[in-house]
Amino acid sequence: MFGANLSYYRMDRGLSKKELAQKAGISPMSVTYYEAGKRRPSVEVTRRLALALGISMSDLLTTYDPTRIRFDHSGLRQLSFSVGEKDYLRVQVEDEAARFLQLLSLLGRHITKPSPVGGGRSGERIRLLLSLPAQGPLFSFLPALEREGYLVLLVRFSSPVFFSGKAEGIPYLAFSSLLSPMERRLGAANLLLPMATKEDLLSLFLPERDRKLFFPDRKLRDGALLRRLCAEYGVPPSLLPLKGREEVLPWTGKEEPLLLSLLSEEGLERGLLSPEKANELSEGLKGLKKEEESFYTKDEVRKNGI
Repeated sequence: MFGANLSYYRMDRGLSKKELAQKAGISPMSVTYYEAGKRRPSVEVTRRLALALGISMSDLLTTYDPTRIRFDHSGLRQLSFSVGEKDYLRVQVEDEAARFLQLLSLLGRHITKPSPVGGGRSGERIRLLLSLPAQGPLFSFLPALEREGYLVLLVRFSSPVFFSGKAEGIPYLAFSSLLSPMERRLGAANLLLPMATKEDLLSLFLPERDRKLFFPDRKLRDGALLRRLCAEYGVPPSLLPLKGREEVLPWTGKEEPLLLSLLSEEGLERGLLSPEKANELSEGLKGLKKEEESFYTKDEVRKNGI
């Protein structure tokens, strides 16, 4: 618990173990032992570590413990990043998942695991499996996935990446906060249907019956209409025969996970959580807005050898 928190904040601040040790006035080996959970620092050392990282002691002494949760990071392992980069992503996913599972426990809630959608199925079939409308625009795809039992997470990273895995058997979908809302919904579709064709994915966002209304001859030729569908239906432009991105009209959807904050609000209303605890659990990893981020870049990861 303490070690995972220390490791995360050190990497988030772009510090090597040696650099953190120098700032806190301890040895690099001590940092290694603390992060591995082989030693516990004194209160004074904890205070110096927190000061060196620019955080409060409570940030290092949180009550949730990702090490007690069974994770399957198969999707993360397949990414072509360095060990340090993957570890940075892993710590964030495990932190967010731990918050979510602790909230479920506090509220006495259980999550129903979604039925596997499998590959090769049409997007319309996925709508049915996820209890989504058979026709019309697909608004707020990520919250819809949360309602069906998926854990949707946003992580901080210097590349627009997405991947999937499981936490205590609950499937999670993780997205870099650099991804646009349109990229998140397309990424989610690709994670759900890894073997899907372009036509399968298109039918998820623009069902066949809707398509016939707009294109009776089934030929997607009207560029102006295609651009309108991107804006009205949230159809990812890459699924349509458009000539250039400059032709695409803006889509106003957000595609942000909502479940963690909603559960925190429920716990607060029911008197099961104090305002401080609700804020701690719902806030998660802070500062995910792009303009406010101080990214720990790939070059820094490699430079620091972590």
